[in-house]
Amino acid sequence: MILESHRDGAEWSEPIVAPFSGPSPDRQPAFSPDGRTLVYVSLRQVSASSGDARQYASSLWRVVRTASGWSAPERLPNAVNISQRMHNPSIAANGDLYFHLSDDAAWAGSDVGSLSSGVSK
Repeated sequence: MILESHRDGAEWSEPIVAPFSGPSPDRQPAFSPDGRTLVYVSLRQVSASSGDARQYASSLWRVVRTASGWSAPERLPNAVNISQRMHNPSIAANGDLYFHLSDDAAWAGSDVGSLSSGVSK
């Protein structure tokens, strides 16, 4: 689960569950350089409309900061979520997304992937 806390002057609020996080295991948040986009790993149920045959998948998700808080969570497309195990997203200064992926529980088939279409747009 991903928590958020707000600073008011010199004080921080008590951490609370971020509105986009919750019952699913969410982890490894990564902010875009401008702070408006957050990409994270979540083990959520995959909707049938996604075209993904897996019922649950460790996938990359995104939320965007809006005037009223955070957008609804959006699973990145299957062109990005190409593995059963997606991990450690990172967004470069130019908006490129980098991540670790593995289809092997022992990490023997690990690799680094990237998306250069600007995930933070």
